[in-house]
Amino acid sequence: MKILFVSPLNRRYHLYNYAVYDSLKNGLKHSVPVFNFRMKLIPDIDRCVFRRFSILGYLNTILVYFLFFLYSLVLRPEMIFVIKGDLFRPFWLRFIRQFLPAVRFINWFMDMPHLKSLAFRIGPAYDLFLVNDSSGLDELRQKGIRAEFIPFCFSSLFGASGIKRPKDKRAGQSGLVFVGTYSPLREKVLSCLTSFPLEIHGPGWLDSGLRAWVRSNGVYGEEMFRLFQRAKVVLNINQNFLVRRNPASCMNIRIVEV
Repeated sequence: MKILFVSPLNRRYHLYNYAVYDSLKNGLKHSVPVFNFRMKLIPDIDRCVFRRFSILGYLNTILVYFLFFLYSLVLRPEMIFVIKGDLFRPFWLRFIRQFLPAVRFINWFMDMPHLKSLAFRIGPAYDLFLVNDSSGLDELRQKGIRAEFIPFCFSSLFGASGIKRPKDKRAGQSGLVFVGTYSPLREKVLSCLTSFPLEIHGPGWLDSGLRAWVRSNGVYGEEMFRLFQRAKVVLNINQNFLVRRNPASCMNIRIVEV
């Protein structure tokens, strides 16, 4: 089967996306060409502070849409497999269906339930909408979305990076380690742990009250696995931790990475 895999595919920043791609290509032996819908076709677009809302940002998006349309027509895949697809508007998928009526669109949406509103908006455009939160299935289906639950799982790629490698000589030297983007809820939780040797790695923390515990603006890939190995305790604070009616079925990717 020819599957057009629509996702960024940087092994440093998108390891789980790469693991899905590897499973489709090397595990299931499908033909899996890749299209990066986050590509930047306009030079220096990153210098636009509000690039998503700028003229250059819109122009870049239009060019990506057009390139994706041409790529799909040339490849004529049997399936288009999208990871999250927050930048893919439903009207564009419906437009492509007019030219490729036999293609099946599948989305693996890994950000339930904290981006539920986005799932409601884009979900109806897909033939199958896979989510990591089983408790949200009924609500999605009530919106007319053909949703199914598929949990995160361990990949051999994680093992190759973090477990099969000889043990780091500094293992256990770090205390409590948290890797993740800033959020007020996460700050609230971590503020209770400042009496312990705490390390925070991730974007957005330098403007928080925990600036003194910030060690980097983010770690990824092999560097992240080495950090986990050195830690005595790895903290996983889910985006929905302590939120009312937080389901126990929406654990994030950190569970299998650690």
